[in-house]
Amino acid sequence: MFYYNSKLFGLRGVDEHKHLNTDQFDLGVDQRGKYTNFNGRASKTYKGGLNQRHLSAKNIKQYFQNDELYEIYEYYFQLVGSLKGNCFYRRPLDSKNGVKFGEQPIGVNKLSSIMKTMCADAGVEGYFTNHSGKRTCATTLYQAGIPEQVIINRNGHRSVESVRMNKRAADGMLKDISNVLEPEAMPVKKMRCETVTSPSMPSENETVSNINIPCGAHSTFS
Repeated sequence: MFYYNSKLFGLRGVDEHKHLNTDQFDLGVDQRGKYTNFNGRASKTYKGGLNQRHLSAKNIKQYFQNDELYEIYEYYFQLVGSLKGNCFYRRPLDSKNGVKFGEQPIGVNKLSSIMKTMCADAGVEGYFTNHSGKRTCATTLYQAGIPEQVIINRNGHRSVESVRMNKRAADGMLKDISNVLEPEAMPVKKMRCETVTSPSMPSENETVSNINIPCGAHSTFS
């Protein structure tokens, strides 16, 4: 639940997860399919300073392409719906009769390390924090060509610059960029070419090697 709350709704760090409540979610079905409405709430990040006064709480409608993910949310709300209070994250209980949760909320220390723990348990290498989920949300939307303003609304970023800081180019996109920047390969003619070597010994700060230059080729460096 923690991972999908981060990825689908761009929840950041610990603060939004800590104060997350079940009544912020409304499951439903319409002509487009199954969905959940997520209603964010103003937090300390939203309340201070002139640069933040125009920010509004998130209001996101997420349609589920995968019925199983919808059913996961539905099942979780059934399990915790009868518990006192409306805190979203509850401590799991050891039970031989299926999945159960207690009334006690998951603590801040546990929430602050949950993304790192999940990735380690799954064998995913790299440095991960709770902010990785929010970054995954921004990067996935960016790679799909979603407009930056839409990403701002989904992730709750304060500016386009914040979005750009939280998105990463995919390997395929990096490959395309590399291909654009590199010069086109020059065909090498099948004929004997001279080998150019340095006439003097290299100094301590230089490295000179033999360079094979295709006949008739001209190179320009800038």
